Amino acid sequence: MKRLPEISQGKEQRKLNRVTSVLEVTGTIIFGSLLGLIIFGKSFNYCEHVFEIQSIQLNGVVTEKFHRSWDRNYHELKIIDDNGETISLNLTHDLNFGKNGRSILWENISQGDSIIKKSGELDVRFKNNDQSWKMQKLKYDLTLCKD
Repeated sequence: MKRLPEISQGKEQRKLNRVTSVLEVTGTIIFGSLLGLIIFGKSFNYCEHVFEIQSIQLNGVVTEKFHRSWDRNYHELKIIDDNGETISLNLTHDLNFGKNGRSILWENISQGDSIIKKSGELDVRFKNNDQSWKMQKLKYDLTLCKD
């Protein structure tokens, strides 16, 4: 028959082992998450974004509109061009705001609308249900992007 102190020590050892296991798993998850952010996370560069938007050439149809309020109020259009290529147009940082604080282009364009934008410009033309072409200028603070 075991003595009471030996039983008590066994229970304490099992508790300690469980706590140690939980801490090891938690530490591994935290370390893995941080390592993933370092390796795969890309910090946002405003100037790169502006020059990328400026260089995009569009001639296609809007297939999807995204708005994620929980992700820095992210606004994006997915467009399929005449070649069948999908192009993403991130409008989150467009300073030409509408009444809801979103890009005016994002507010006025709908899924199925035709869209045209020339490379090197910030003017976007789109045609929606009323079949008339409209022009909307994207606005960015280019003074932040001095060479």
